Amino acid sequence: MATPEYKPYESPYMLKAVHLAALAEKEREMEANISDLLIAKNEQTVALREENDRLREGLEGIKEEHDSLQRANWDYIMPFVLDALRGEVIEDGFGSSWSAYCAQCGEKTMQIVRPGKVQCAKCG
Repeated sequence: MATPEYKPYESPYMLKAVHLAALAEKEREMEANISDLLIAKNEQTVALREENDRLREGLEGIKEEHDSLQRANWDYIMPFVLDALRGEVIEDGFGSSWSAYCAQCGEKTMQIVRPGKVQCAKCG
């Protein structure tokens, strides 16, 4: 009868060592993957912060433009509001009303030409 051949890699201790080495290698791979994911996350966070800052700057410009338009609209509307409060408004009888004062010359010379149209008696 032949004696069985001794295979050191099949011994229980050697199998445990191989298994532990494989687990250690797997752990190193997982740590490397985690590191890569953290680096990618940090890069993405930086990119998002830059985008956020860019959008905030754009929003500030929009706010400034909105405020200036609001002031300009108020400056345009205010004379009409004051005229209405003073009772210096002309109406065409069809639902339209205008300031009695001409926007160009500033005098109280506005006249109704026809429904929906007015003009200054002085400026034309």
